[in-house]
Amino acid sequence: MESRDEKLQQLSVGVAAIVAATPGLVTGDVVAIVTGLGGALIASVVENVRARTKRLDDAVRDALADDRLRARFDETVKTDEFFALYVRSRDTAAKSEKEHKLRYIRNFLVHSLIAPTSIEPDKERYLRLLDELSLRELEHFIGFCQMVVPSAGSPTIAQWLEKPSRTGAIISSFACRALGLPESTSSVAVNDLTAELVVSFRHLHSAGLLDGINTRAGGDMFHFETNGFTPKFLRFVIDPF
Repeated sequence: MESRDEKLQQLSVGVAAIVAATPGLVTGDVVAIVTGLGGALIASVVENVRARTKRLDDAVRDALADDRLRARFDETVKTDEFFALYVRSRDTAAKSEKEHKLRYIRNFLVHSLIAPTSIEPDKERYLRLLDELSLRELEHFIGFCQMVVPSAGSPTIAQWLEKPSRTGAIISSFACRALGLPESTSSVAVNDLTAELVVSFRHLHSAGLLDGINTRAGGDMFHFETNGFTPKFLRFVIDPF
């Protein structure tokens, strides 16, 4: 049986091979691509795509060399499944317009290698959600969870994830917190952010990440709550270390 270090080395070699073997738009000769497609704008787009995937590649290499990951590595992980996720994650990174989203993609890949998230049988579902949700929506989701968790009796996200329970809040309360204002503050800024948040949280609701409860007959304001799927997805996107 392969040792932990041997399997991690195998993963590192595999990642390097995938990067080296990926043809065309991402890792190919930019000059040749631009010659075929034409235009300085195309050159800029191609360079941005390459830069995003390179940053993800570097982040994954760094994670595989990190002693904290090595100590928590699940030796039962199937390397072929991880490589398939990695290839698809690079595609998600290439499509993302926000560099900071790469952090969440990296977190997903690391969590796919460490327990308990490593044993999740449907990791593709979580990757699809990462692809579907915008950076803003991901940050709203994480920020909302960080706000409501203390009301469930758990001072930290990590402790709540050990024994999650349903908890929620009115979106306007979250808007006030995001703006650094006392709860129930009424202002144009709060109202504008609340309107934006309602749109984002409706999407999070439709994706199954939160439950929405209409608290006004007109449907303009919502109370959202965590549900059974909330902690499962949250585990994959929070920092693993």
